[in-house]
This record gives sequence, structure tokens and C-alpha cells, in this order.
Amino acid sequence: MKLHRTGLQLGSVSVGAMAIMLCATPVVAATQDACGLVDGEVTCTVDGGPYDDGIRYDEAGNLVVHLEPGLSLDTVAGKTALMAISTIGSGGSLWIDGSGASINSKDGFGVFAEAQGDLVIDLASVTTQVEAPGMYTGASWRLQLGVTK
Repeated sequence: MKLHRTGLQLGSVSVGAMAIMLCATPVVAATQDACGLVDGEVTCTVDGGPYDDGIRYDEAGNLVVHLEPGLSLDTVAGKTALMAISTIGSGGSLWIDGSGASINSKDGFGVFAEAQGDLVIDLASVTTQVEAPGMYTGASWRLQLGVTK
């Protein structure tokens, strides 16, 4: 699964992007800096888990999140599996590099990603399970482009 948006600008107004993939509930914060951070790059390894509370990065500027091939993020119910944000106002880009990783969430977001600059998401699979019948209407995929000044 690849999602890519680049270089959308109109005069002095920049276009921000937000992708919420397979969601069933509002965003519940994951563990900030779960895999460490070096110069705007993160590498989450198979051996570094389990990431039961999910992974969260909220950084100014460019952010690259590498998910090691074979990594399977399985969160506890109600948690966001992966939340990655290049802080709005920083003009940064976001790249989620996980073509060999899978993400599974229960009653929560699989992936929440936001950037004012370029946004690239490359994941093997994202699934959401609805385990609380009657509380949620099901899973959905949404890409929202919003204008920020």
C-alpha cells in the first residue's frame, strides 16, 4: 500500500496533508519516542517490541519512520498503532517506510499521519478489528487534504 502526495502549493498558502488509515475511534495517544530518534529518523525493529501501546512521533521538521521488515505492530484495544506527525507550522515532510511491516489495531486507528510538506506512506498492510460491538460503526480509510496558512 503506497500513499504519496508531493509539492502542492498555491502562492503563499501551503497545503497540509493528513492520512488516517483504517480507523474506528478517535485518536488515543501511543508511546512517544518508542524507538528512539536520531536527526529526524526513527528505526523500529522487530527485536525492540512489543509495541503494545503503539508508536508515536511528533517532531518539528522532516521525519522518517523506518519499520523493520517483519515488524508486526499489534496494539491493545483502543490504542493507535502508529502515529507520526511532522508538526504543522514546521513545513516538514513525513515518510513512513514500512513496506515489510504490518499494523494491526483493535478499536483504534491503524495509522495516523500528518505533515505540512510531503507525505509518503509505504506499508505492507494495515488492519483494524472492531472488538466492542455496538460502540463503533466499523473501519474506514480517509485521506484529508487541508489548507493551512
